[in-house]
Amino acid sequence: MLLSHRLRTTLDPETVCQDAIDAGLVVHRAHPPNAETSVPALMGGVVMPNARFYIRNHFQIPNLNAADYRLAVGGLVRRKLILSLRDLMQMPSQTFFATLECAGNGRTKFDPPIPGEKWAFGAVSTAEWTGVPLKAVLDRAGIESSAREALFRGADRGTVEDSSGTIRFERSLRLDEAGCGYGRSSPNQTKARKSSAATSRFEVSPGQAWLRLNGSKSTRAALGIRPT
Repeated sequence: MLLSHRLRTTLDPETVCQDAIDAGLVVHRAHPPNAETSVPALMGGVVMPNARFYIRNHFQIPNLNAADYRLAVGGLVRRKLILSLRDLMQMPSQTFFATLECAGNGRTKFDPPIPGEKWAFGAVSTAEWTGVPLKAVLDRAGIESSAREALFRGADRGTVEDSSGTIRFERSLRLDEAGCGYGRSSPNQTKARKSSAATSRFEVSPGQAWLRLNGSKSTRAALGIRPT
């Protein structure tokens, strides 16, 4: 199953970085924009305001437009879908608090040193998220019995060192780990994961659209269901 975003244009990285500096973020680089939340801001409360939420990107940031947003669902499904943001917002949604943290948070303190973004301790933030449960999207598409994995493809794309050509930003998720009742999980595993099921986010913090500064969390997208 493939969930994919299609990129048209990108935000000006210099503008993004200046906005980050004005908000008090610690900027590491502009191409692509990466910045961490200051330690004082992390100590100021549980929910991080959008402007102070850390920024992590591997490629330039897609310039998104809510009116043009489309979520395409294909692969091992009985019904291919193309959903607008309005379609998603009309579906039942859930709201919860969740924390995002870069796997390399604290990298400046690693011993021995390793390559990668030189984070101190601010590549982490908590927000109140609202979105459609992934299961609702998958149920609407109708998952084939042979499907085992969901592939999420973002709008951001670019080149990486030691690789030729352009690549897309992608992440996969086993359906039996998605907390939405698909795959080969036992009843106990499914019950344990139910409270942490994945969502298609369209809002972070009350009434605020997701900033779109962290690796294309919202874009023209595609979700693909596939065998392993």
